[in-house]
Amino acid sequence: MMRPVRLLLVDDDPDAEALVKRILEKDFPQLHVTTAPTPEAFSSALEQGNFDLVITDFQLPWTDGIRVLQAVKGRYPHCPVIMFTATGSEEVAVEAMKAGLDDYVLKTVRHLNRLSAAVKAVLERAEERARAKEMEERYRQLFTRLPAGVFRARVDGRWEETNPAFREILRAPSTEALERIPFWHLFAHAADREVAFRQLMETGALSLHRVEGRRLDGSTFWAQIEATLTLADDAHRIDGVLIDVTPTVVAEMEREQLTTILRTLVEHLPEGIVLLDASWRVVMSNAKGREILFQLGYREGLPLAMLGGHPISEFFQSSLRGARQDLCVNNRTYEVAFYPLPDNQWILVLRDVTVEREIRRRAQIQERLAAIGELAAGLVHDFNNFLSSIVGNAELMAMRPDMPSEVREFAKTLIVQGERSAALIRKILDFSRRTVSEQSIVELGSFLQECLQFLSRLLPETIRLELDISPGSHYVRADVAQMQQVIANLLVNARDAMPEGGELRIGLQRVVLCEDSQPPFPSMAPGEWELITVSDTGIGIAPEHLPHIFEPFFTTKSDGTGLGLAQVYGIVVQHGGFIDVQSELGRGTTFFIYLPAVTGAVEEPAKAAQPEVPSGEGELILLAEDEEGVRLVVHRMLERLNYRVLAARDGIEALQLYERYKDDIALVLTDLVMPEMSGDRLISELRRRNPKVKVVLMTGYLLSEEQQILRIPNIVGWLQKPPRLSALARAIKTALGAEPLSSQDERPSVSK
Repeated sequence: MMRPVRLLLVDDDPDAEALVKRILEKDFPQLHVTTAPTPEAFSSALEQGNFDLVITDFQLPWTDGIRVLQAVKGRYPHCPVIMFTATGSEEVAVEAMKAGLDDYVLKTVRHLNRLSAAVKAVLERAEERARAKEMEERYRQLFTRLPAGVFRARVDGRWEETNPAFREILRAPSTEALERIPFWHLFAHAADREVAFRQLMETGALSLHRVEGRRLDGSTFWAQIEATLTLADDAHRIDGVLIDVTPTVVAEMEREQLTTILRTLVEHLPEGIVLLDASWRVVMSNAKGREILFQLGYREGLPLAMLGGHPISEFFQSSLRGARQDLCVNNRTYEVAFYPLPDNQWILVLRDVTVEREIRRRAQIQERLAAIGELAAGLVHDFNNFLSSIVGNAELMAMRPDMPSEVREFAKTLIVQGERSAALIRKILDFSRRTVSEQSIVELGSFLQECLQFLSRLLPETIRLELDISPGSHYVRADVAQMQQVIANLLVNARDAMPEGGELRIGLQRVVLCEDSQPPFPSMAPGEWELITVSDTGIGIAPEHLPHIFEPFFTTKSDGTGLGLAQVYGIVVQHGGFIDVQSELGRGTTFFIYLPAVTGAVEEPAKAAQPEVPSGEGELILLAEDEEGVRLVVHRMLERLNYRVLAARDGIEALQLYERYKDDIALVLTDLVMPEMSGDRLISELRRRNPKVKVVLMTGYLLSEEQQILRIPNIVGWLQKPPRLSALARAIKTALGAEPLSSQDERPSVSK
């Protein structure tokens, strides 16, 4: 029976659903179609993910099929996507296939029947990929969990791949560590090595049931090796299995030597070995076993009834299944395994694996910490529109000679604050993307105040934030973006430490270290330092964790990456500073950051000379902007600059105005994001009517995926909101004198 198919149809044509159903229902009787004719419906469907297949048109009012493809593949890489369109082209098909499109079907009478076959094919391929992935995962699990050592090596002896059991046999923490003992040096004796080499080269196979091998630490063991010589990737490889058969070999030794040899061997093993009789009394044990038993609370002469406060019966079932069980006592981890012997005797193997578990946990690959991922960048466009109206009107007000000087000063203050707000938006969007340290003179007091204005959004209302900055200037040489990352990481850690709320205090003061004073750190030089403290009233950090919190991959969070504080430490050290922490369980945590202070006179950045504001010569400008406040202020600015203006509230109205006045319009100034018809669609329509039309784009901030639009021919410049009068004047004047760009030209620069 054919399983149900859940289809997401991205098409603004109301008849598209009926058409697709009519074509597909014959071959897919259990077809469930979800339509997404609008960006809101598409975003909602993408968020829910309840679909097996996506069919999208190419030309949509709010986007195009390639962007739909990119959105789906970015969220669900293995979900098949088919483009079903009547407006595409060969170039569109090629570009879409390069972007990961699974199939391309023209929405024409001749090609309609191919849609059902295309759906079948992409669904079958998706199922095949899923099965292949499942088989690969099963093989990987088998390879990883197989108790026998499995390996692949080159003929020269270099290891290419080994499983955990193999590395455990050789006591190697990783494949890279095995470089110290290549395959041919695995044999403890040269004679065995020569026999193995000759057998493998002559017969293509190696079968040694008992050979003495050498581990990474130099100790020897009895091994069984089964291997074959195979050809892979145009080169010969040795694929084989290694089994530690030492117990079998030892058991076959002469009885009279067994006690002495076994006692000597066991006594020097790194694991704790304990022999128990039927009454659970210790018959014999090695030094490590006695040491660990004592640490687990055992007292000599008594039956072994408990291990670390747990009945020994808890460990039997897992031991009978061949598993080893972990036991945590006094902040240390021990591995426990019981092995049955004849006559109801048992061997208890104990290993202190505290360091081993720690190394393994730190070695896990983690995703990079994104401290500011919770900020909503989607508000930037609307916020920039508000700023454009505020800054533009303030600038026009400041230029009016009939305004009182006090009012003009107020207007200038609005302009400055608006520009700072615009810079803040850019910081939010670019946060944590820069990795190269670009240090400059920074006043830490102002920096902390500005930084916390937007980082405070990370904190819930149950956390009270206090900022205590001592009087005076606090200059350091720092990379602003990196220091923002430091503060953000510490704030996020403090927030997570106070799930029920609390108090977060950030302090800043200058401290002076004299020549004869005791520094907080041995290598800390005398002089002036800026001290930043970040204190919370959270759950605190356990004393055993404090020495490790700045180490990479160390985390006490169930979903943490262990990179946040390591990143903080690296940035502070890169700035020539020092960092320390104090914490008490149940009372809170305080981080101390010392940065070298900049002493002496600090030069303020020189104010750039005001550039000339060029005026127009009565040229007619078509302005397209959906936000009324922005449209009004830009209209006034253009008129102030001696331009005539036609203003449109959206792309459709702009297109109508252009049809009427295209012979007189010298330049089109348009917003990028507008309802009804977006800026890029408007530009395409204008180019169809006039290939030489000149366009200046106006937008709040170009995200990386939106920067492709600047490659559209005819765009001769772009303005970043909120536009200053001088920037607008220069951009318009430059654009009027420029030639439209071809698709091969450099994209235009930004005017800020």
